[in-house]
Amino acid sequence: MAIARRYETFEVRGMLQGAEGVASPVTGAGAHSRGLHALKTPGGTGVNHSDMMYRTHKQVGESNNQFKNRGSAAQTSAFANLIQQADAACQGLNSPTGQAALGVLDDPTYSGRKLRVTLDVNNLKEIGFLGLGSGKMSTVSKTDMSVISTSAKGVRLIFDRDGGSTAIHIQTCFPLAILATPAYSVIDMTSKAVVANG
Repeated sequence: MAIARRYETFEVRGMLQGAEGVASPVTGAGAHSRGLHALKTPGGTGVNHSDMMYRTHKQVGESNNQFKNRGSAAQTSAFANLIQQADAACQGLNSPTGQAALGVLDDPTYSGRKLRVTLDVNNLKEIGFLGLGSGKMSTVSKTDMSVISTSAKGVRLIFDRDGGSTAIHIQTCFPLAILATPAYSVIDMTSKAVVANG
C-alpha cells in the first residue's frame, strides 16, 4: 500500500495511539505526541499546565545538566485534547504539502533508507471549526511565568519510516503558535543528509 494516500481521522488517531511510547524504527527514541502535546482529560493520557511548566522551567537547586537530562525544552505546546490532535495530524498528512512529503517515502530512489520527515502545515480546518474556541491550544516557553492559551496557527508532524516499511511512525505532533509556511524536509538518518524538501 502506498504511503502517500488519503488518511482518515480515526486511522491517524490509532496511529498516534499505537506509536505512543514505542521506539522509532529510525532513532530508537520513544514517540511522545499524546504524552507531551495534548492536554490531559480526566483519566486520560496527556499533560497538564504544571507538567508543561516543569518541562520548560528549572526547579530550585536544579543544575543545568539535571534540567537537560530530564528532557527540558525551551518551549512546549499542547492541543486542547487528543481529538483535536488527531484531526490536525490527519489534515496535515492529507494536505498537498503532506502528500508531497509522503510521496518521497514511496519513491523507489529512497527504498531501504531510514528516513525522517518534518512537516509544517497551516490553515487547518479543524482549528477554524473548533476555533479551538472551547479549548484553545496551550503554550509556554522558558521565559513565561504561566501557560498561555491561544489559537493554533498550524501543526508540526515528525514521522519516521525505516527502509523496509510501508507505514509511518509518528514520533511527535504539536500545535504551532506562529503561522507556519507549509513546508517539509526529508532526512536520511544514516547520513544525516536532506534528501528532499518542499
